Amino acid sequence: MYAQDASVAAANYQNYVTKDLISLWMLLNKHICMILQNTTAPAAQRLSETNEPHTIQWLAADYNKHLLHHLHQLLELEPVAYP
Repeated sequence: MYAQDASVAAANYQNYVTKDLISLWMLLNKHICMILQNTTAPAAQRLSETNEPHTIQWLAADYNKHLLHHLHQLLELEPVAYP
């Protein structure tokens, strides 16, 4: 877990121009996709230090679930459980 409220407050997202915030989100996610596309299978199995050890592959899948959860919230679709 992380200090979500503090992180959001520090980023000051609520004061972004909506178009800029969407562009930022799109570019960051495109960059993450590029990194993952260039990650070898052995590298994807390396452990990353989070609250508990997880592989990079697990972190990528978890990030996708997290994104889907928030997109459903934003678009007022049927909730997606996360985690």
